Amino acid sequence: MLIQRPYLDVHFQLEHGSADFSVGDNIKGTAYIIPRKSISPHQLSIYLEGKVKIQIDRTENAVPLPPYTACQTFLRIEQPLVLKSSTDSGLLQGGLRHEIPFGFKVPPRIRGSVCQQSCHHQQAQEEHSLLPPSIGQCDMTPSEISVEYNIKLSLTRGINRDGMPAVAEWACPLFIRSPRIEQAPLLVPEDSKHYCLSKEKFVSKSPISLSRIGALLARTAQPAAIQQAKAMVRYLPVDLQFQAISEPHLPQLSSMCVSLNAITTFGKRPEIHLPEAIGSSAWDPYRHSYVQTVSLGTSTPSPLEWEKRHFTEDPGSSTASIASGIIYSTSVKVPIKLPESLSLPPTFSYCLVSRIYSLTVTLRFHIPGQWGRTTSLILTVPFQIC
Repeated sequence: MLIQRPYLDVHFQLEHGSADFSVGDNIKGTAYIIPRKSISPHQLSIYLEGKVKIQIDRTENAVPLPPYTACQTFLRIEQPLVLKSSTDSGLLQGGLRHEIPFGFKVPPRIRGSVCQQSCHHQQAQEEHSLLPPSIGQCDMTPSEISVEYNIKLSLTRGINRDGMPAVAEWACPLFIRSPRIEQAPLLVPEDSKHYCLSKEKFVSKSPISLSRIGALLARTAQPAAIQQAKAMVRYLPVDLQFQAISEPHLPQLSSMCVSLNAITTFGKRPEIHLPEAIGSSAWDPYRHSYVQTVSLGTSTPSPLEWEKRHFTEDPGSSTASIASGIIYSTSVKVPIKLPESLSLPPTFSYCLVSRIYSLTVTLRFHIPGQWGRTTSLILTVPFQIC
């Protein structure tokens, strides 16, 4: 356990005051130290550190067990110590203030030796080499998980620091952004754990009737990625079909509700897949997922304009057993806008922790003549934040 107080008083000051940085930025500042007693500058080191921490609940069958804790330092950049003041003895005199300037550049990637796990996909291997963003501060991440960056000053007991543990450490917290480029749309597996791009439901004549008037189908695809830094609205196109069996009672869309799901996956073993691209059958039982949802609002669409055509066989529906009849089709655009007050990391995948997103779109329909009764179709769509 590190002991801080008896050795030094330390104060960090960043050049521009802000601790918010992005990949490629230069971090400049000064560490002001006042030793309690004279020390050698060779006992000090200053470095930029990135670390991921996770805690996993191991309680099974109501038997309380301490949580499993994993901690990995994936980034450590040390710079030579430069002092603005020196003494004839070469020591930093106790009771006097000394300045240690520092400067680091945020790298876009981590060293290859940090992540040596063989992944099943080249894209996953590439993702694991990118610098993960800061998470764990009001960004829909569970409290048991964090990716932290700090400027650290450490003190060792002896002059030769190699292999010697630090007896004291001081940290200047940083917030590091690591944006991603937009990826191609996912090929969603049929047994996807997270997504559902199409949904179909039979529509009955009344709540107590088994007689069906048709089948309602909604289908969509992954929308373009969104950059949180830009306040923009994306539109999710949804294709609708109504396969009428008897006289048409065309559904009307009464509301469209959208919510954003932040899915954080983590585990004590490195991830070898892209978590968003695997099905339930390939899911690693040692990986955990935490989902937090926030509403993006409800909108009321304009009346639907259905286009009519005849068909003689099932045009590809998954659940409706309709041999012939009339099909009506139309489409709607569902507005998507992230709240400006919501701070979210980009979609990313790292060895121990990943963050992916999805949109849950709830379409509520009413059928003419069935007032007070609604039919809902729920879609869950992949969504990338850059």
